[in-house]
Amino acid sequence: MQDLSIQDKIKIVLVTDTLFDTNGVSRFIHDMVHHASKYNATLYAIAVASDNTPLTSPFIIRLKPFLAMRMPFYKEQSLQVIPPLLSLWKKIRALKPDIIHISTPGPLGWSALFMAKILKIPTAGTYHTDFPAFLEENTGSKIVGKITTWFMHRFYKRMCFTFSRSKSYIKIIEEEIGIDQKKIVFLSSGTDTQKFHPSFKEKGFWTRYGITKDALILLYVGRLNVEKNLLFLIDRFREFKEETKQKVVLVLVGEGEYVRYTDEWKQEGIFYLGVKRGEELSSIYANSDIFISASTTETLGQTVMEAQASGVCAIVTNQGGVVESVQDGISGYTLSIDAPETWVETLKELTINQQKKAQMGQAGFHQMQERSIEASCQAFIEEHKRALI
Repeated sequence: MQDLSIQDKIKIVLVTDTLFDTNGVSRFIHDMVHHASKYNATLYAIAVASDNTPLTSPFIIRLKPFLAMRMPFYKEQSLQVIPPLLSLWKKIRALKPDIIHISTPGPLGWSALFMAKILKIPTAGTYHTDFPAFLEENTGSKIVGKITTWFMHRFYKRMCFTFSRSKSYIKIIEEEIGIDQKKIVFLSSGTDTQKFHPSFKEKGFWTRYGITKDALILLYVGRLNVEKNLLFLIDRFREFKEETKQKVVLVLVGEGEYVRYTDEWKQEGIFYLGVKRGEELSSIYANSDIFISASTTETLGQTVMEAQASGVCAIVTNQGGVVESVQDGISGYTLSIDAPETWVETLKELTINQQKKAQMGQAGFHQMQERSIEASCQAFIEEHKRALI
């Protein structure tokens, strides 16, 4: 290990498959790059992508893919079947990092791990996605889940440490993935509380999307795929709509396989807005009444935190990392998907009790003020320094 202290400057190279996508992991990495210099660190993020999304920082590096394909069951995500090995090798050697953080357990991540071993550079990682549960749910095969678990074990056991972004997943990483508890570090979650804020609320905002201004807005932000349990959400919305007298709309933001149904869903009051970024996304959050998600495989739930930072109460499942963001009965509700009737009853309750809905939104807002992205970034940097001491 190096002769390094917490006060010393550190250079980190982060290698990832997802940096130009619309998911929470991508936004998290961009935030880390942006804030790293405040904590005496230089953080470079290297991603492989063929799109022309403008680079927002000189510390974000895009390499051209050699052979890529859309990831099975997650077609919005590009999988580097054969990563650009020579380009990645040259870039890592030129940057001379103190430590390499690998955010992707795919071929790109394995390539970075192999290069780090050759160059004798320590590595760390983040358990961003519960791939064993993700693939088992999408394929319906326990064997696929077990094979994925084996690969995850082989990958993460080589790290100096592995971040878990929710406390509930520490046990999963230890017991199911088989990583020594001493090498698992909890990284406190955070979101950009200036970017996501109630100040983006705007009177008559929804009319620009053809939605009447007096409608109750239920919002879902994320992938429109089977693993997010979206059809469960759609069915609960339909039941709720039948049982309430109020004009109610479900707004979907994101991309995924279910986009093909959105034209017909619109006739039922389900509005698909596509992928949104920047201030438009901030405004969509702030002008919604209730954020709702039925996903059971979230390691964190970045979109839930973004909604709460925007002053919106949330209804989520009682499984996964989201339960650490939503305080049941205080800033929203955590419900079981095994009791679908409770989702409809909860929506009806919040429709009737507007004061309670507003209080829950305020509770979530105040909770997120204590979980800033700056604090999360500081912890991210300091843990990498500790790994080198």
